[in-house]
Amino acid sequence: MREFQFENQGANTYLIYQFAENEGIDTMSLGMLTNNHISGLASAVYYQLDEVRAVKYNITAKVSLDQFFTGVVNKKRVLGVLNGIIQAMSEMEDYMMNPETIVIDPKYMFVNVTTCEMALISIPTTELDEERVNLGAFFKDLVFTAQFDQNENCGYVAQLLNFFNNNTNFSLIEFKALLDTLNQSGTLEQQRTIPARNTPQRPPVQRPAGEVTIPGQQQRPAGEMTIPGQQQRPAGGMTMPGQQQRPAGEMTIPGQQQPVGGMAIPGKQPVGGMAIPGKQPVRGTVNQNQPQENPVNSGEKPMSRFYLLQHYSKKNAAIYKAQKAEKKLEKEANKKKKKGKKNTIDDGSFTVPGAPVTTNPKQMEQSFAEPVKQNIPSMQNNIPINNVISNNQGTFQGTYAVPQSLQRTGYQSQGAEYKEPQYQNPPINFGETTVLSMAPAGETSVLGPTEMQSLQGAFLLRMKNNERIPLNKPVFRIGKERSYVDYFIGDNPAISRSHVNIINRDGNYFVVDTNSTNHTFVNGNMIQSNVEVPLTHGTCLRLGNEEFEFKVM
Repeated sequence: MREFQFENQGANTYLIYQFAENEGIDTMSLGMLTNNHISGLASAVYYQLDEVRAVKYNITAKVSLDQFFTGVVNKKRVLGVLNGIIQAMSEMEDYMMNPETIVIDPKYMFVNVTTCEMALISIPTTELDEERVNLGAFFKDLVFTAQFDQNENCGYVAQLLNFFNNNTNFSLIEFKALLDTLNQSGTLEQQRTIPARNTPQRPPVQRPAGEVTIPGQQQRPAGEMTIPGQQQRPAGGMTMPGQQQRPAGEMTIPGQQQPVGGMAIPGKQPVGGMAIPGKQPVRGTVNQNQPQENPVNSGEKPMSRFYLLQHYSKKNAAIYKAQKAEKKLEKEANKKKKKGKKNTIDDGSFTVPGAPVTTNPKQMEQSFAEPVKQNIPSMQNNIPINNVISNNQGTFQGTYAVPQSLQRTGYQSQGAEYKEPQYQNPPINFGETTVLSMAPAGETSVLGPTEMQSLQGAFLLRMKNNERIPLNKPVFRIGKERSYVDYFIGDNPAISRSHVNIINRDGNYFVVDTNSTNHTFVNGNMIQSNVEVPLTHGTCLRLGNEEFEFKVM
């Protein structure tokens, strides 16, 4: 069993392997490893100090495979790891290195949490392990023990397990072909789903009833009708040589001279865009037999000054002036309406249920009688009611009279008992508290396990904004890779993609630095990567330059 140790040097984290005293070194593999960047292998540096010979591998900002598979993984991550291992072995053969020198142990196999690229450890030694690891069994255990995302199609997991169960002799070539098939199927599925999700669907054009559509002919905008055998204006406003163009939406009839902007009917002359029998087509003028209050046709489009300058004529000038005058009248009318609303004064009057409504303040003052400061046994036209009247100037207790004009049907004659009038809607009781719960009033709502755990368990207090972070998982990940961690820190570039893991084991909490760039500090002391350090109530935890405090309720 080979032994490794972790070492932090500056911003880098290294995995160090020290050769035994009589262990041989494969110099060709060592040269290939240290002088080339081989895809899938961790970059290495060889050093010798006296009799100590060692190779250190750079694993900065990468997590071990066992840490990577502690949480839920999806198809992209699983296939990325399996492809990375196969690709590293294939690259080693191209560099004339022995793939059996790769350390097949999840504790010393590292992966980038963002790209899922592998960083495997290859030891350039001439003495291989006597117990060779079965790659088929290793891949099967890795897939079998993983927790897969149930929100996606997990059919690929069944295909992988069927391959391992049906092939007693594991073949890298066949396994690589299966992975390529699964990757292609995932790519095709993504291509089918992305346009439906991201591409906005244009709603069908709703055309008016009665509009004619000719098969095989270029369609015009909604509202424009085409006539067979006539040269049509192309969609988009293309000008046809020798033909007078009409605006979009105009219906044309062969053999008849059409006014621009109007709809013509055979045998009828258009006036203002609409054909009327026996009338001379004068667009924009006012008929003398009609009242002069509305000189502009309500169906005519508003004319801008820019259009008038481009198509100036006496008719267009008259239309423009008429439209401008009409807009001015509308604005003045709207101002008068708004001024009338502002001049409305709230006289403070109120309505008594069952009484006649009045808005005259003097009439309201005359309707109410002044309270009498002595007890009156009976009144012929008034009903005595004992009450206490309170205001800002003091409290008056006595009897006040309600005039007969304001008496409701709920009151009876002298000496009769008071009956509460019947309202259509029940009166609101302002003395009770509204219960903000679906449970009946008086019962206690039971908190769920998640709420109880967040209140009673441990949590981290982020000192930057006093945010409370409940540690509600056996392994709680903190970093800046949103798709991987449980708590995402996106506003601090000093945080690594996967910075630390907080481990809960039987109520005892530990922090593990996952090869972060700026390291982790407990009570001001930097901790070694991949080593569990216990946490107690009040422990100060610093990730790079981000400070937290560990607390237990």
